[in-house]
Amino acid sequence: MSKYFTIIAAFILTGYLEPFRDPAQNTREMFNEAVTMVVLYHTLCFTPFVWDPYTKHLIGYSVILTTTIHIYVNLHIISAEIIRASRISYMMYNYRKGLKEHRKENRQKFQTGITKSIRRR
Repeated sequence: MSKYFTIIAAFILTGYLEPFRDPAQNTREMFNEAVTMVVLYHTLCFTPFVWDPYTKHLIGYSVILTTTIHIYVNLHIISAEIIRASRISYMMYNYRKGLKEHRKENRQKFQTGITKSIRRR
């Protein structure tokens, strides 16, 4: 029974203290705590409190659905962050590549300008 109070306390503290700097990360943490709380409340239905095996069977499907949605949402968030980081990395790579080409062109112009000025003398 203490695990239920622990998860409720964690949910309340996460909402009140907002432990992360990023608001989106605080929202994700609240979502994860809420889903954990829902799954823990589902486990109460597998105790002798509920006598009907058919009801336990249906609650089992509900636990599976809740867990699947939880995993899907977290994987979607992780993949979106990976794609975003990859795009930023690719843009930085192209920027640096363009910068190198620009510097190379400027060096060539500078060197040809020096050789022309030397030839004029």
